[in-house]
Amino acid sequence: MLELVGWGINTTVSGEHKHNNEQGNSASHQQSYNEAVSKIQSAVKEGRFSTTNSDVRSLSENLNANLSEQQSIGQEIAKTKQEMEQLSYSMNYVSQNSITIDRNINELVLNEIIAQNPEIRSKEQAARWIITTRLKQKKLLLRLLKSTMKYLKI
Repeated sequence: MLELVGWGINTTVSGEHKHNNEQGNSASHQQSYNEAVSKIQSAVKEGRFSTTNSDVRSLSENLNANLSEQQSIGQEIAKTKQEMEQLSYSMNYVSQNSITIDRNINELVLNEIIAQNPEIRSKEQAARWIITTRLKQKKLLLRLLKSTMKYLKI
């Protein structure tokens, strides 16, 4: 059994000074706790528990397995957090640059129409073509969607 002694908090100070002391003590206690846990983790990983007591050995093995699982979960959490930050960045980028993105996509659409239809020589003609041609639009838009996804790196 592991006991950590001397973690009391002096609460006789009042007002803002009391709040600051509690925060300092709390941070100090958290640091002490983290150091103690780190030492226990190291001892478990290195197998420094030298005892013949099977309960202690079993507890040590279970603790080691739990620590490994916690590390794995921590890595997954960090990875998920990083992915969420990247998604948030991408969403902010799209939000802030939506007009430019729309203009660029419209430009891509018009250029693709001109490329696929030699009789169309201007963006104005391409815009009229969009209004009058529905079936070709669907095929074109599928191809365009693929190229747009590459353009946006989705």
